[in-house]
Amino acid sequence: MGLNNIIDNKTMKILLLIILIMIPVYIIFIYASLSPGVNSYVHFEDKMYYSKKVQNNVTTITITSYITNEGLSDSGDIRLKIFVEDQQGISQKEAEKEVGSITSHKTKEVQMNVVVKESERYNVDALLFEDDKRIVSSEGDFTAPTSIEDKETGGAFSPEEEREDGASKGFSTPGFEVLEIIFIAFIFTIFVKGKKRLNK
Repeated sequence: MGLNNIIDNKTMKILLLIILIMIPVYIIFIYASLSPGVNSYVHFEDKMYYSKKVQNNVTTITITSYITNEGLSDSGDIRLKIFVEDQQGISQKEAEKEVGSITSHKTKEVQMNVVVKESERYNVDALLFEDDKRIVSSEGDFTAPTSIEDKETGGAFSPEEEREDGASKGFSTPGFEVLEIIFIAFIFTIFVKGKKRLNK
């Protein structure tokens, strides 16, 4: 028994029409998913790097962050904010820097300087914002030997990263799930209708 005996011509035409409509609609959704910020996945790399310089009784900490976008689309406007405090938690400083958009599958290096009092241990809180919405928070600490005058020390530390609820996941196609449900429901309806015709 041929397909036309199970599915009438009218149903076949409707099915073909839906398929023809879904193709350009899907293309539109794919294009929308590549818009900046829609499917970006911005995060810190595994390590942050620091350098510490003491000069004239002033301690300058330079934090170097590598920020990567592993998403399908370019990111929105990225802003980095860091807080650095000493081991007593008394001297807390903050710095902020506009990073801009990060291209898909690219990494940006960002350096920020903060001036704090001399300490052997520092705690660093780093926040990433995309289009003014916080997407990632990260916290880590490092121990830096006390420097002598005009001496610079440095190293790396691995912060713990936490992704905020609602932040882009980097791989979804907005709205396509609805199209899939509609298409599957239609195919199921045709299957049920065809089965009833066969049972007659």
